[in-house]
Amino acid sequence: KQVIFDQIEMRCKKFWWLDYNPKVSEHWIFNKLERREDVSFFHSTMLNNPHIGRWEKQKILSYEPTPENIQAGTADEFNWKVYGLGLRASPQGLIFPLVEWIDHFPECDRITYGLDFGFTNSPMAIVKAGMIGNNLYLEKKLYTPVENPDDMAAVLKQILPVNGHVWGDAAHPESIKDLQKRGVRCLAAKKPPGSIQTGIALLKSYKMHIVRDPDFRREQENYHWREINGIALNEPIDDFNHLFDATRYCVTMDFNKRTGFTV
Repeated sequence: KQVIFDQIEMRCKKFWWLDYNPKVSEHWIFNKLERREDVSFFHSTMLNNPHIGRWEKQKILSYEPTPENIQAGTADEFNWKVYGLGLRASPQGLIFPLVEWIDHFPECDRITYGLDFGFTNSPMAIVKAGMIGNNLYLEKKLYTPVENPDDMAAVLKQILPVNGHVWGDAAHPESIKDLQKRGVRCLAAKKPPGSIQTGIALLKSYKMHIVRDPDFRREQENYHWREINGIALNEPIDDFNHLFDATRYCVTMDFNKRTGFTV
């Protein structure tokens, strides 16, 4: 974590050296360290290592998606990009790997809004969601920390249509009440046990279309299922999920009857 690195860097008298494999497409190392003027960044692969062992090299080369490796069943695009080419790659086990990126939000049969509260250290995410048949359309409307209810209400009043409503996380009842007192029709999205998995399953039942946006793309490329010792769990990581949580709240509460889900 960055806080650990900061503690180590404060204690370095001459220089520090950091070696890593870019097995995610988004990380504080990419956004902060690589951009510092006092940091030199070197991109290398195992081919630049004259001391790599024969079997180590053979194993990594087996990931390359060549016809021979595909035939042998060893080809792995993710492992080849990360460990063979040293390139950033989205993690394995993405929750929403099949997404169509679009330029504009279309006219939809039904429209709803979702809100994931964010304060000092996390963004407040607002998503506009629409339905056309089995197609779900999403657009980011906000992605930044908002620390007080007056500012939250002002932002939502600019985004929501007249008489429109927004679904917020029921785990923040005071924030919802604060918005209601300020004239925003904010409703509490129910979150019974298992609602995260059920809500994700509901979202995956639609064909998802997202208006192009760097924040939405970053979350889509990094929101994945948790793993323990290489075994995937039926539980998502609690990160890169602000926009998708906001989406889950409003779609679950307003669109679930179309698929027979009950949450």
